[in-house]
Amino acid sequence: LLVFRTTQLFTMWLNISFPNQDNYVEVKIEQNASYQTLQKLIQENCPANVNKEVLNSKYTAFVQREGRKVFVDLDLMQPINVTLEDDDVVNIREGIPPHVLSKQESMPVQVLNFAEAGAHVFDENLENVLNAYTVRNLPAVVISVAGPFRSGKSFLLNYLLNYLSSNEDDSSFEKVNASTTGFKWEHGIERHTVGMWMWNKPFVKKIFGEDVAIILLDTQGTFDKHTTMEQNTRIFALSALISSKQIYNVKERISEDVLHHMHLFTEYGAMLAQKMEGQKSFQTLDLLIRDWNMDDFEVGRAGGNQYLNDHVLHVGPEDKDEIRNVREWLKQCYENLTCFLMPHPGLVVTRSKFTGDLNDLEPDFVTCLKEFVLDTFNEENLHPKRISDTQITCGGLLQLFKEYVNAFNSNGLPEIATIYEVTTRLSQDSVRNELMTQFEDTMDSIVATSQFVNEKTLNEAYEEAVSTCLSSFDEKDMLGVAAARATLRQRLQDEMEVRFAKFRELNKTKDVFRGLRTPIVFGVVSFLLSFLGTLFNFMGIGSLSTMMSVLAWATVILAIVWIGSSWLGNLVELRVILTDFAEMLIERGREHVLPHVATLGQRAVVHAMAANNKLNKKDEKLVL
Repeated sequence: LLVFRTTQLFTMWLNISFPNQDNYVEVKIEQNASYQTLQKLIQENCPANVNKEVLNSKYTAFVQREGRKVFVDLDLMQPINVTLEDDDVVNIREGIPPHVLSKQESMPVQVLNFAEAGAHVFDENLENVLNAYTVRNLPAVVISVAGPFRSGKSFLLNYLLNYLSSNEDDSSFEKVNASTTGFKWEHGIERHTVGMWMWNKPFVKKIFGEDVAIILLDTQGTFDKHTTMEQNTRIFALSALISSKQIYNVKERISEDVLHHMHLFTEYGAMLAQKMEGQKSFQTLDLLIRDWNMDDFEVGRAGGNQYLNDHVLHVGPEDKDEIRNVREWLKQCYENLTCFLMPHPGLVVTRSKFTGDLNDLEPDFVTCLKEFVLDTFNEENLHPKRISDTQITCGGLLQLFKEYVNAFNSNGLPEIATIYEVTTRLSQDSVRNELMTQFEDTMDSIVATSQFVNEKTLNEAYEEAVSTCLSSFDEKDMLGVAAARATLRQRLQDEMEVRFAKFRELNKTKDVFRGLRTPIVFGVVSFLLSFLGTLFNFMGIGSLSTMMSVLAWATVILAIVWIGSSWLGNLVELRVILTDFAEMLIERGREHVLPHVATLGQRAVVHAMAANNKLNKKDEKLVL
């Protein structure tokens, strides 16, 4: 009877780990049951914070196997024992599962629309991009293209997109084109892109050994006949706030008119930077000058940076304050300011039959385009989106995007204090999420194996993980006052303590002896009672002997009931009561019985030593 779990040939027990829950849910299921049956079991046990109606479309199920995640599709009809084993931990985590994404066509999706009543977020599209499980915890590198309408933003994005899609093979660059299968573009004088569009499948790339998710963002053109100056400012500022690199696309040169149009953008960003105590509000602005035809500066990156620093940003003593201010504001807003001079692609692009084929374009344009694309995706120039020095994950960007849109939907432009407050809160949330993920991954790697971990080893691993996370927290340069920082640190420490209790309970389920502890206790008690019954019977005290025998059989029955409850998976409350009763017997035994046993043991040792001394003295007399 004591091998009640290991001898089950046709059933298995699984531990279900739900997000943000302190305990695992244990379920019993037939080994040849389908994943759909398992899905129903999981749905029956879903906590309130998990929407069971979208369990297999908005949540990802996986198990750990030798340090890697094996994803589980809960819609499959195949038996679960193909992937799962007895006592496995099935993790249910937020994020769209890979099997759902694999069925989606790669395409741009609209995530935002601008209207007179305000900006509208397409939540479903945005979540499908940023909340995919495979990228939601990766740092987000957001590359957006902004600028006046009909300046070739979508056309340019397609070259960037197709290069990433070709696995970044430099030798195949000539095969890259700007076909209309990517971001939509067309000939004409009317605007084409409305709102903001994202490529629905981020590209995962390593930057100095760390995986990041590259997100391409197409932005509605500014300064058309349909948008006001305030709307233009919102478009540009929102794009700058969520981007790690903003490519500003202008034609021919950066004139004073262009700088004047950027006046409101840069002033707004400069005021935000002052509120952020000297930290830059935006990261990188790359000014891309299209159709460059002057000999003063060479085309390409080197010539562009020289043009920017020596001509555009240069201020002379005779320049007016307005000219000085817009240049100073640009420097205050952005951590990095760069420029690229791109020659004209050729008259072929003006014809309706042009499809984006590189072979139809001017050779010097193709050369510069290749330089620009390779330079854009050089790991030296790819930086994840940050708030202060905290990297923002795709999941964090989802929250960031919605919060900023809400702020910009207030009457007029949002107050600088409002944007700062939102940014500060998101900065703190990002730090908390990053460190909690780090803590859980560390503990998962230790506990989510098939082996029981010694309690002392587990506690040492926990203390080390907490120490590492808190040290990382102390090194973070976050926005906000010191009091808020101290509160966040304590909250983080409390959360890790609560989560550790969950890992400890999971580890206990793998202790074979602990699993048999309750029936063993009842067995030992039954044996002791039977021994006492036999002793009282030998002494002629029949009434006590009978009582001991009845109690011995009662403990045997309790053991059988506990084993039967564990086997069948029902009468859970009764099993818990019996387990607690057995634990109480152990504690009482430690508290009352063991001291007496120890005392009797000491006395026995003393008597034995005394008897031994007497025997030695007798032996000495005999010798004499």
